[in-house]
Parts: sequence; C-alpha cells; structure tokens
Amino acid sequence: MRYEVFDMFRWNTLAALLLVASSHAIAEEKPLAWRTDYDVARKEATEKGLPLFVKVFSDSCVHCQRLDAGPLRNPAVLELLSQRFVPLLIDGTKSPKLVEALHIQAYPTMIIATTDGKIFAFLEGYREAPALTDQLQRALAVETPDWMARDFQESVKAIGNSDYAKAIPLLKAILEDGKDRPVQTKAKSVLDEIEQQAAGRLLGNFAHFYGFQFLRFTRIDGRATVEIESHRLRHRRHHQRIRKGIRHDHRQRRALRSHGLHGR
Repeated sequence: MRYEVFDMFRWNTLAALLLVASSHAIAEEKPLAWRTDYDVARKEATEKGLPLFVKVFSDSCVHCQRLDAGPLRNPAVLELLSQRFVPLLIDGTKSPKLVEALHIQAYPTMIIATTDGKIFAFLEGYREAPALTDQLQRALAVETPDWMARDFQESVKAIGNSDYAKAIPLLKAILEDGKDRPVQTKAKSVLDEIEQQAAGRLLGNFAHFYGFQFLRFTRIDGRATVEIESHRLRHRRHHQRIRKGIRHDHRQRRALRSHGLHGR
C-alpha cells in the first residue's frame, strides 16, 4: 500500500512538471508581433504612450541569429517587449537611408526610444537576456508607468465616445505628480483642448442668451481670458464710423469750395 501511494505521488509530480515545462515552451514559442514600418510604429508608440524598441539586423549577421534564438525568446524579455513596448524590426540592408539616419555602425543594433522619439539606449552587438532585461526595465523606470499608459488609452476612448465625464478625471490623475513624462505632456495638451472647447461652447450659449458677440477665447499662463462685445456697443461703434465718414466728407467738400471746385 505504501509503494502504491509513493508511485501515485511520483506520477502526479511528474505530470505537474511536464505541464509547467510545456507551458513555458508554449510561451517561448509564441512569436513577438514585430512591426516592420518605422513611421507606423512611431505613430503607434505615440498614440499608446509606449516606448519604442528597435532591432536593426541583417540576414548574414551571426550575432543577430544568436539574439533571435536566445535572448529574444526569453520569457521575461518577450513579456516586456510584447506588453510594455512597441517592437520594431528593421532589415538594415533594405533600409539604407534609415540606417544612415540612425547612425547604425554594426549588426545587431538595438535602440530604445521614448514615446517622443528621444533615444534612451543604443545597444550595439549581442546582449544576454539578463542584460537586455535590465536595459528594458531601466527604460520603463523613466518612461510611462503601466497605469498612466492604461488610463491615457481609456481617456482617449472616452473622448471618442464623447464621455468627457470619464475622460477628464483620468487625464487629471495622470498629471497629479507634476512630472514631465511624454504621456503627461500629451495628457495636458488633450485636457487643455477639452477645457477650451467646453469654455467656447459655454460662452457661445451665454453670448446668445444675453445678446453678446463672442470674439476670442485664449489661455494665458493657465488662465482663461474672454473678449465679448455687446450688440448695443457694436451698433454704437457702427454709427460712430458712419458719422466720422460724413464729417470727413463735409471737410473734403469745404476744402474743394475754397479752391473754387465742387465735389460730388
């Protein structure tokens, strides 16, 4: 009986180990969704508030193949690149102008750039998985936190659905710590635009109700300034211009008569 219990325990343990090993194998075999168009990847990184990971390679590069077979199949590296970055793959032999613009001198070269296009890290040559993971995590430490990227995306969706009551608190929460991350710069710009549009609509309704003409809405040092003009004031200014024109016409006629001429 004791041996039967031992055998059952051994088989259960072996089955669990095989299940874990197979799950890791599936995770490693799942390919990374590499982007291949530079402009499209940059736009996606900006819209999602994610940093950009660029790998520049050539087919004849041995170390590029080592990188693909090892570190870029590592579960920790794959998870970071698939969830926290926009991965971009560039064949250097087919993109000579881009290679020149990025100052690529060797293959492979990996570039980590912030959402606003600033280069954070420029890695030439082969890197082991731990070193590459460390570089990716360091980039994320100064880049956008997960919750900020998530909330910014949620606010963009809310604005698209005209749900400003949901979007505005999300954007304000992103700005709370007062730092100047790229996603916070974008959040501030979007929030300012929403406030300006809301103020414009409010003032338009106010002007229509009280008989004012809305002239201009501007923001100076965070304060909103408004210029409006009443219909009565516009009417008075209009007649002032007419009277001024009549007086000018009378003076012109008197001048002509003094010279023996006659005007119209």
